[in-house]
Amino acid sequence: MSPMHCAATFLRRLLDPEDLGWNVTPEVRTGVRQVLSAIQFDARRLYIAGPMTGLPEYNYPAFRQTAAALRASGFEVACPTENGLPADAPWIDHMRVNISRLLTCSAVAVLPGWEASRGAQIEVNLARGLGLSVQPAQAWIEAARKEFVADDEADNEIEFNSYAQHQSG
Repeated sequence: MSPMHCAATFLRRLLDPEDLGWNVTPEVRTGVRQVLSAIQFDARRLYIAGPMTGLPEYNYPAFRQTAAALRASGFEVACPTENGLPADAPWIDHMRVNISRLLTCSAVAVLPGWEASRGAQIEVNLARGLGLSVQPAQAWIEAARKEFVADDEADNEIEFNSYAQHQSG
């Protein structure tokens, strides 16, 4: 994990005082948000691609649930349901906005059924053509979980070694 990602993970935790059990003032929260917005993470910004047209509620519940799970896993997410357009806006308008948002990402998380979606196929083909990684959303979540566990184990090893050195000294 890069030092920038470590710092951002810590800063994100500051925004959730229950996560660390700290009381964080609104001023600190504002400052943390400003710092986070200034940091760019190449491998941590994902675009979600999946089927919408012809599905109940344009599949918004699945997109929202996936976006929440990815964010909880530490990713920054560009979700097509959050593009500012009404759900029933013309397809081409959604594609224009969403493709511009895809171009700000470094990877794509796909939802089940994306292969049957004309829009998602276009997004995935563009992403692959640009050399971006494309994986199922669940794969990104599992990878982040494994990364977190590995980092936590490394942190525990460092703390143990530091404690052992202090006790022997």
